[in-house]
Amino acid sequence: HMGSPLALCMLIRYTADLIRHDPSDSEGIAVGYEFLDRCLRYNGAQSEMVNYEAARAICEWPTGSPGDMAPAITTLHIFMTSGKPTQRFVAARTLSKLAL
Repeated sequence: HMGSPLALCMLIRYTADLIRHDPSDSEGIAVGYEFLDRCLRYNGAQSEMVNYEAARAICEWPTGSPGDMAPAITTLHIFMTSGKPTQRFVAARTLSKLAL
């Protein structure tokens, strides 16, 4: 069990910040990516929030390869088909930042 969605979002942001500030720690990056990848598949209460934060963190990865970003982009594409306007907006915004 992974805990509350808000706590997970804070852990995702903390993980992304650690990776951004120490890109030379390859073991830390691997563990961080594994955690973010699990969060992409989180399926609890308010899972969309956790899924989005993980997708955003992976897309903002400074040394991420297209293969690393593929699951995050897939998650954002799923958000684009959502009936919720806020999910479509955040997905479009994140994908447009990635395209630049």
